[in-house]
Amino acid sequence: MDFVGQIETESYTALGGEVPADSIYTIDGKWEQVKGWEYVEGEVKTYNLWSVENNKTFYANGLLAHNRSCFLAGTKIAMADGTEKNIEDVIVDDIVKTFDEKDNTFKDKKVIEVESPIREGYYELSFGNGEVIKLTNEHPLYVRKNDGTIGWSSIEPTKT
Repeated sequence: MDFVGQIETESYTALGGEVPADSIYTIDGKWEQVKGWEYVEGEVKTYNLWSVENNKTFYANGLLAHNRSCFLAGTKIAMADGTEKNIEDVIVDDIVKTFDEKDNTFKDKKVIEVESPIREGYYELSFGNGEVIKLTNEHPLYVRKNDGTIGWSSIEPTKT
């Protein structure tokens, strides 16, 4: 996998803020711009669809995500039948909505493996529409950078 690099903001040294940043690809085929972010400290149980059949992508809260690393409970996963399921309720053999960035098509794929590790801290990314997604710092999302480059990025790609 070719990582574009870090999700861009003016600074990741401060904890939080309102800064324009990269845009993340949505299930509606649009790009939603990250408006702000905040680091939340503390131990937390996280969830991940560790293996998705022949694809490795899924939609979390309507945002295209790769199956590397984790989201918090309550994150909505797009199912193949058009419904949503909390990530903690997704099980092996469920069919999720995925996206193949090579041919720009949606695909319905089976979940092969799930995991739920305990992690230290997470990030809340916020968007202009009021939406917030909670994820770990190494979780790649499909982004369009400010310079127009498109690919997978995470907050800390060296940990991905």
